[in-house]
Amino acid sequence: MVTFQEMLASFTGRTVEVLVPNAVFEGTLQSVTSAFVVIQENPTTYGPGNTLNIPISSIIAVRVLV
Repeated sequence: MVTFQEMLASFTGRTVEVLVPNAVFEGTLQSVTSAFVVIQENPTTYGPGNTLNIPISSIIAVRVLV
């Protein structure tokens, strides 16, 4: 059986939206560990995007964008 982390790891390099309580993060999925998802946010007008470490336990949903 495929775990949530293994399924997410198959989308490494793709643009994703990650929903957590009270926030939505969008960026490129960099890596997945047993505890965290690492996303590189897309650059904005105000500067480069941040690298986010999002705990797996706080993720409500992940949407893979085309």
